[in-house]
Amino acid sequence: MAAKKDYKITKKRNGRYAVRDASGSQLNGTDKVKVLLEKGLIKTGLPKEAPAEDAEGGEG
Repeated sequence: MAAKKDYKITKKRNGRYAVRDASGSQLNGTDKVKVLLEKGLIKTGLPKEAPAEDAEGGEG
């Protein structure tokens, strides 16, 4: 999806990135994150899963 289009990526003074597509429209949300991940400009971590509790609900 995102790799086939041309994007203009600029870094703001506050350290964040602005992403515009070929028509000049600004990308936001997941589309922006996908482009920045493909270019290797940001790293994200997956949210940690809560530890699974025992099916029995208690000890022995």
